[in-house]
Amino acid sequence: MTSGASIEALLRVGFALAVLALAGCTAAPAGRQPPNDVTSRAAVREPADGSASPAEAGQPVRADPTPSAPATPPATFTATPSVSPTQSADPRPPVRIAFIGDVHGQPPIAGVLAGGDNPLEDVAALLAEADVTVANLETAVGSSGAAADKDFTFQAAPALVDALAAAGVDVVSVANNHALDFGRDALAETSALASAAGLQIIGAGPDSAHAYAPAVIDIGGRRVAFLGFTRVLPEAHWAAGPSSPGMASAYDIATAAAAVRAAAQHADHVLVTVHWGQERNPCPVGHQLELTTALIEAGAQVIAGHHPHVLQGVEQRGGALIAYSLGNFLFYAGPGEGRTTGVLTVTLDDAGVSDWVFSPVQIDDRGSPVPLAGAEADRVLETLAERSPGGACRFD
Repeated sequence: MTSGASIEALLRVGFALAVLALAGCTAAPAGRQPPNDVTSRAAVREPADGSASPAEAGQPVRADPTPSAPATPPATFTATPSVSPTQSADPRPPVRIAFIGDVHGQPPIAGVLAGGDNPLEDVAALLAEADVTVANLETAVGSSGAAADKDFTFQAAPALVDALAAAGVDVVSVANNHALDFGRDALAETSALASAAGLQIIGAGPDSAHAYAPAVIDIGGRRVAFLGFTRVLPEAHWAAGPSSPGMASAYDIATAAAAVRAAAQHADHVLVTVHWGQERNPCPVGHQLELTTALIEAGAQVIAGHHPHVLQGVEQRGGALIAYSLGNFLFYAGPGEGRTTGVLTVTLDDAGVSDWVFSPVQIDDRGSPVPLAGAEADRVLETLAERSPGGACRFD
């Protein structure tokens, strides 16, 4: 586990009931959910994204999307934050939170785990620099259940969650389109195994009250709330209901925003991870932009996205930061852009996001992330800048 983080509490049923009272947790529409504004299933993250290509992680980058001049080994994507930190008598130090993208344990990663090795070994030192690290766990874990009738189903050995914890991951979101690949019993087993490994679970639960509740961690006197949502559901019944297990759906924007507002009443900082967007699209689509605005207005200071299986841009709005897609991280990957990824590390103080760094990483042939440096890292940072506001993508 990353140093400096003491797990204070998981705000469970009581908290989430307050959330649902704020916005009424409406049931997901009956029948099959839209495929998430994406058609193709390729590559990495969810079942089909299976062809992610090695992602690069390793060099620092900072808050705005203006590419810096080529740097020596650590390349820097630098920009001056749009809000300057305010002077305060508050003695609490800033906190540093790292976010990584999609994680699963499919082959060839399964073979690495079975051999007793940690597939995150090369990035463990990078993750340890943060107070808390958050990942998207896009797989069932364990041996329960039977595979769902869908194109891709993922189930990993328990060694995966142990490897995550050993590498410095502290919080995992299971709000995604693979959490129920092997049914509700498998989701319960996944949560139990992850908790036993020392990981905090967000984004799903035995009912909607638990699914929309945050994990709250005290870091040096700052209470940081973590929430997980998904805007990608293979079937409507995958969404948690008042008395049924499932995930925190972001199809209902009002309920997701209410969860953020409720968390903000109990924490100094609210950070959100969201499964959304269109697979392989380098730019955010309409529902990402709409949901972003609602969550920031509700009090979210960081939104970290995944599901497209490629990197999308980073946007700073005042004291809030949005990383639209962090791509794959520990994921099987064929040749191509799906292998390019990174670690987003955000610094939070009294003014919100005061600084951020993106460290490029590349996924190797074993599915493992390896930090990049020099010209290779610079190319990743240039791509990230081109996909951020002021570049090729539209954000209006």
